[in-house]
Amino acid sequence: MIVSESASLTTLIAGVGGQGVVLAGGVLAQAALLSGYDVRQSEMHGLSQRFGSVSSQIRIGKGLYSPHRGHGAVDLLVSLEGYEAFKQLPFLRAEGTALVNRLWRKPIPAKPTASVELPELDDPRVVWFAGTELTQQAECPRSLNFFMLGVLSTRLDIDEAHWHEAIETSTSKGGRDVNHEMFVAGRRKAL
Repeated sequence: MIVSESASLTTLIAGVGGQGVVLAGGVLAQAALLSGYDVRQSEMHGLSQRFGSVSSQIRIGKGLYSPHRGHGAVDLLVSLEGYEAFKQLPFLRAEGTALVNRLWRKPIPAKPTASVELPELDDPRVVWFAGTELTQQAECPRSLNFFMLGVLSTRLDIDEAHWHEAIETSTSKGGRDVNHEMFVAGRRKAL
């Protein structure tokens, strides 16, 4: 998806606490800034320290004012976890795309007797990726967020060099190489 002079593009990144949703949103925002776009970012932390919902909206374009879009207005949804993807689907436009990692963490029900069933998986807007499996095979499961950023990068008009520069400036020296590696792996899987 290309951001034009008169339009903006909104990406919603969703997951659970500890998956690096906020960091992923920051890397996307930084890469877009390096590409010369205006950027607005909002975050919803929820119960992030207890595996609760975490989301971040990143708007990219020119002349942006609001950091947040409502139901039916998000262009791209990137989810690090399946249940969170389906919770956020109402935000996705009818023509939007959801890039979803195939990981299911059963949410804790509000009542002990309540049962949680898998949502319908036939939404044509959803594209599935085996990010958890691939990052575990590579022995770097904490870089799932960078794998999914690599997937996302194939859908945006942001130069790959800007992505790598954003990863370089947003992560610690110890994790940079593996984060770059997982980003590239995500790009390969999405192409």
